[in-house]
Amino acid sequence: MIGILEAKALVGKTCELEWKDRLGNVHRATSLIYDATFVPLYGGYLMTAQEDIRLDRLISVRVVEAEPTGASSTASSSINTQNAAA
Repeated sequence: MIGILEAKALVGKTCELEWKDRLGNVHRATSLIYDATFVPLYGGYLMTAQEDIRLDRLISVRVVEAEPTGASSTASSSINTQNAAA
C-alpha cells in the first residue's frame, strides 16, 4: 500500500494509475495528480484530474511525465502497491 508521504511526492506529475473500485473492478487511467490528502474516517486519498482515489485501493502507479507543462520528459519510476496478502 502506498503511504501519504509517497503519494505527496506524486503531486504535480502525470501518472498512469491502476486501482480497484468498491466492487473489486480494476480501473486504469492516466491523470494529473493535484493533491494527496488524508480524509478523516476514510483515510488517504489521491486527488486527480479525473476522480479521487483511495490510497488503499491503488494497485500501481507509474509516473509518465514529471512536469505536465514542460518538455515531455518521461520517467520510468513506478510504485506497485500489491502486497503478498492480497
